Amino acid sequence: MKLEYQPLDSGLHLFIGSPMRVNATVLIDDGEAVVVDSTATVTQGQQIRRFVEEEAGARIVALVNTHWHSDHCGGNRGVLEGSAAPLIAHRLCTETLSREYGMIARRPAKIDFSAQLRPRLFVDRELTLRVGKRQLRLIHAPGHSPDSLILFDQSERLAIVGDNLLAGSSPEKPALPYFFWGDPWQLVGVLERLRELDCRTIVPGHGAVLTGVQVEQALNGHLSYLRRLFDLTAELPQIPLPATADEPSPEWLAAVPLDELLPDSNPPEWVRRMHELNLLALQKTTER
Repeated sequence: MKLEYQPLDSGLHLFIGSPMRVNATVLIDDGEAVVVDSTATVTQGQQIRRFVEEEAGARIVALVNTHWHSDHCGGNRGVLEGSAAPLIAHRLCTETLSREYGMIARRPAKIDFSAQLRPRLFVDRELTLRVGKRQLRLIHAPGHSPDSLILFDQSERLAIVGDNLLAGSSPEKPALPYFFWGDPWQLVGVLERLRELDCRTIVPGHGAVLTGVQVEQALNGHLSYLRRLFDLTAELPQIPLPATADEPSPEWLAAVPLDELLPDSNPPEWVRRMHELNLLALQKTTER
C-alpha cells in the first residue's frame, strides 16, 4: 500500500499511510528517533523503520501508539522488527483494539489482529520520554478512545494528538471531532487541555498538520461543534436503537443536521458520515 512522506520542521517527519490516510510521525533528535503510530500495515511500518535507520541514520528508541485503532497500530511489528526499542501504549489499549475488532468482524478486516505486539511500557496518567536532548510528555487524554495519548514537546510547543483532533486535507477544509469510540464530554476536556498547552504545532491523527492560528481555529471549531451538539440533543426524545444499528434514528438525524453545525461549508461525505456516527454514539448513550 502507498505511503506518502512529508518532511516538517524541528526534526519532524510525517508519513501518511493508506488506507484512511492516517498520520504516522517520526521525531528525530541527536541520532535518536521516536515513532508515533505506525499506520495500518506491517509493510508500511517497515518502510518507516528503513527511513529512520537508512536515510536519517538514526536509532529508534521508542514506538508510541496514540491509541490502538487498527489504522494507527497495524504497522507496529514492521517498525520494531529487529529493534530492542519498547512499544509504549496506555493500559486500555488492548480493550480498544478488541472493541474495534468485535464491531467490524462482519466486515472485511484491514489488519492482521494476530500480528500485534504486546506493549513493553504502559502509560497510566503521564510518562516522560527522553529522545536525544528532548524531553517529551506522554499524557493520557481519553476522548476519541479510552486509551488515547498525547505526545507533547514543551520546547517546540508541539503536540501529536492522534484522533483527539482531526483536520481536513488542508487546514481550511472542514473536519469534525470524532467520538464514536470514546466519550464526547471527555473529549471536550482534552481539547481544552490542548488549548492550555498553548501548542504552536499540532499533528492530528488524520489530515493536515496545523500551525500558528490554524491550531486555535481547529480547537475552536471542534469545541463549538461538540457544545452545539450537546445543546441540540439535550431535549430530544429517547428512541431505542437495536444493538446493530449503524446510524441514528431518523428523528435525531433530522433534528441535528450537519449544516446547523458546519455553516458556510461544503463538507465531504466522510465528514457527514462521522457526524452520523457521533449522533449514533450520543443517542445510544442517552438510552442508558
